[in-house]
Formats: sequence, C-alpha cells, structure tokens
Amino acid sequence: MIEAMIDIETLDTADTAVVFQIGLVIFEGSEILENHFWNLDVQEQLDRGRTVSASTVQFWLNPRISAVAYHALGPEGAAVATNKVLALLHQLLRHREVKQVWAKGSFDFNLLENLWAMYLNVEDIDVPVPWKFYQCRDLRTLMKECGVKKQDVVSHNALSDCQEQLKLLIECRAKING
Repeated sequence: MIEAMIDIETLDTADTAVVFQIGLVIFEGSEILENHFWNLDVQEQLDRGRTVSASTVQFWLNPRISAVAYHALGPEGAAVATNKVLALLHQLLRHREVKQVWAKGSFDFNLLENLWAMYLNVEDIDVPVPWKFYQCRDLRTLMKECGVKKQDVVSHNALSDCQEQLKLLIECRAKING
C-alpha cells in the first residue's frame, strides 16, 4: 500500500497561519518512493490574509533553528506560488494512488485544508484536497499508544521532519507486529 507522510512549517499556530514549507515523503512499507520539498511564497499568503503570530516568529528567531527560517524565507528560499504547490501535491498523491496520509497530529491537516480552501475555486486552483477524512492518520497518537518516543532530532525543515517521522512510524509498526 502506498502512503505519504506530510509536514509543514508555519508562522502561526492558527488554522489561518502562513505555511512557508511543505515536505512530502511518498512511501511503501519502509521504502521511500519520492521526496518532495517546497518553500511557499509568504508575501502572497500575507496578501490574502494568512496570519503570523509574535510567539511563532519568536520561536523561529531562536538561534538553534533560525537558519531553517532564513533559508526558507530569505533570498535562497526559491519560493513557489502556493497554488502551484497545492496543485502539484494533489497530482502527486492522486497519481501514486496514495491510500493513507500521515502527519504528526491534526495540526498539519487542519492548516493545509484551510489553506486549500482559501485557494480553491478562486481562479487559483480547481482541484480539491487530495485526501478524504478517512485517509488521514495521526502519528503522534500511534506513537503514544506504541510507547515510541520522539527523536531528539527535530530539524524544523519540513522534508527532514517527514523522513524522521517515517522512521518513527516504521518503529511503531515493528512494535505492533512484534
């Protein structure tokens, strides 16, 4: 069965947050089939009313992780228009016939669905969210139930986090399968 792990980085914790990175790993079992990473256009989202919170900006200013934000938001970020990323995300998940989409909690799904709604049918994108509610899987809950502890390594880079989360999912499944 082909599945996907998704992770985002944002500038707020509200559903209306600016999403500045999306990482996606498409996998089957423990084999990674595809890795994808996008830096999204922050100004475009701000112009549409997406939100930024002072506490999240403060978080990103922490010297231990601010390099991630600099590369995503600075001149090296190569930001892509949000509608193009959403359309590509839809195409990738549908083309691969992904059956389950994982994230570390509902946060990522809630924000992505809100972002999608903002762009859907507003001459920007004409494809729906590429998953149904019953395809969404919560890694954080599975980890708790399996007694798997998160790694100390959290890069706050959407693709690196997806790859680490896949390792945790594989560990959970190993525990379940004995």
